[in-house]
Amino acid sequence: LYAVAKSTMEALITTLHKHYQHDAVVIRLGNVYGPGEQSRVTRPRVSPVQRMLTQAFDERAITLTTPDQTREWTYAQDIGRVVHALLTAPPLPHALYNVASGQILTDNEIARHIQSLLPGTAIRIAESSDQPVPTRRGWLANARLQHDIGFENWTPFASGLAEVIAHRREHS
Repeated sequence: LYAVAKSTMEALITTLHKHYQHDAVVIRLGNVYGPGEQSRVTRPRVSPVQRMLTQAFDERAITLTTPDQTREWTYAQDIGRVVHALLTAPPLPHALYNVASGQILTDNEIARHIQSLLPGTAIRIAESSDQPVPTRRGWLANARLQHDIGFENWTPFASGLAEVIAHRREHS
């Protein structure tokens, strides 16, 4: 139902924009990471980045079940900057914008970034996993966003991850 609701809203906003000239925009997000993410009753599942960080802090080891799985990651603060840019832009030619950094990493690459920032963290690859690596048909392209508002100042993954770690240390 979640996917159907998202698709319906995207179609509605696109229709309002194209056929009725409403100044409305919808954004489509990829995978997000950032400071302050935590498991709670209303959101028990956290991102793979946060799960790996929790393991690194709590166990000094990260166990990967799908080391070669790739995902695109966008730093949460970048999303806020993009939304601000979209809201303050003159009327836009499109109603739908993908807000995604284009930074695609494997789970193993993420773990190695964490390891470099938290020395002494071991990386373990699970010997056997019944979880197949999901395939993806493609990544969210941000070319329209770049073209229409000139946004291309994405936080590099390693820099964003360092900020997440600093935030966690500061608030622990």
